[in-house]
Amino acid sequence: MGSLIVNRVFASMIAAMPLAAAAAAEKITKAQLVGSWSLVSTENTLPNGTRFSPFENGRGMLVFDRAGRFSWIVLRGEIPKFASGNRTQGTPEEMKGVAVGTLAYFGTYSLDPKGDAMTMHIEASTFANFDG
Repeated sequence: MGSLIVNRVFASMIAAMPLAAAAAAEKITKAQLVGSWSLVSTENTLPNGTRFSPFENGRGMLVFDRAGRFSWIVLRGEIPKFASGNRTQGTPEEMKGVAVGTLAYFGTYSLDPKGDAMTMHIEASTFANFDG
């Protein structure tokens, strides 16, 4: 896939910024992004316009560093616990619940010149289709 253009999630992160910066609609800079961010919400839009939240009641963290690298992990609100107590010995249903309910990736990021969109260049992900 190469890179992922982030728009809605980026807007959610901006909403978490200090009110003065968001209200003034300033250009977002790398310096303002550096640090860790907590997930507020997720929303996907299908080609037909239908919207849904893939991580209902989710939790997550997105970290940006000064060198232009990032790491992101998102979890659904309900991830199944494995009856075996061993993460490598889950039932097919438990394994599916974890696979569908989690997403993590890392790589580099860049901001467009206007500071209103970000491109994430994903190096590796729990969803291998994003790798590369």
